[in-house]
Amino acid sequence: AKSVMQVFTLDIGALRPGCWLGPVNAVLTYLCSLLLYPIAAMTLLVLLALSKFLVKRNVTLDQMINAQGMLITAAYIAVTYLAAMPYQCQLNPDGSFSLLSYYHIECWVTSEHTVMLALSIPLFVLVLGFMAMVLWATRQYPARVSQIGGIGFVKRWNFLF
Repeated sequence: AKSVMQVFTLDIGALRPGCWLGPVNAVLTYLCSLLLYPIAAMTLLVLLALSKFLVKRNVTLDQMINAQGMLITAAYIAVTYLAAMPYQCQLNPDGSFSLLSYYHIECWVTSEHTVMLALSIPLFVLVLGFMAMVLWATRQYPARVSQIGGIGFVKRWNFLF
């Protein structure tokens, strides 16, 4: 059951890289987990571009934005969980704090934890930026849908409405 949840939280540890790569660095494992969403987004973009230019399918900007929106909507909870992971510290019996996901990394004092905190910042920007975009689109919807050309707005934001 734990390995299934690791897949849903984009935890690269579910692939057991230590079995086929040898000793694994926790920071590198965290970085690989962080890169899963951007790689998926870029892959989707490349596939849509190939569809447009090689197959000559009519792929519009609205369809590309909608597809990316569906991807981030599907991965939003996992991406948020990954961004928050370096801030999830637990109290140890000796009074120190260690990361919940990586018990051997002490919070707020080790260089590994500092690197993980820094790596989480771009993901927090993505999470908060997406939420701001959703709020903006939701507020704009009533006015935009009733305007001439409002169908374009609906097609672009179809993953929300």
